[in-house]
Amino acid sequence: MENKINLISLFDKVIEEYEDSHGEMRFSFIRKRNTFIYTDVTSPLLKALNTTRDEFVGKSVDNRPFIGDDLAVKLKEIYPAAWGGKRVIFYCVPNQSTNTFFVATLKPQINNNKVVEVMGNCVPLDKEEFKDTLHILKKCKPFEILNE
Repeated sequence: MENKINLISLFDKVIEEYEDSHGEMRFSFIRKRNTFIYTDVTSPLLKALNTTRDEFVGKSVDNRPFIGDDLAVKLKEIYPAAWGGKRVIFYCVPNQSTNTFFVATLKPQINNNKVVEVMGNCVPLDKEEFKDTLHILKKCKPFEILNE
């Protein structure tokens, strides 16, 4: 349990330091019936994903060209866990010809004991610069559900 608390603190610190230097890479989503719909996204994240706000906000996870098939399958497990009130940390490699992968956290926003939205933060990492890290991550579980 102690490692998970430290892991949350570590990721929060990395994200905070990244955002102080480079700006926020955030997104949010809600659940409508059994579909997760993006409700907001920051410009730096749109740029990193090479997409537009119109292609992101108001759209479901399904069939987003910047997500790719493998990540879409992973998100179908991760997003329900976050919507269920769990904090989730994961890494992903978007489906595009880019040299970037992302480490992301999802934090449910709870009002009256009910999740009303999930906020996501992420940090882009260069695949070449962090190739050893990415190699290790690929050997681990693709995501971790954490209890704070």
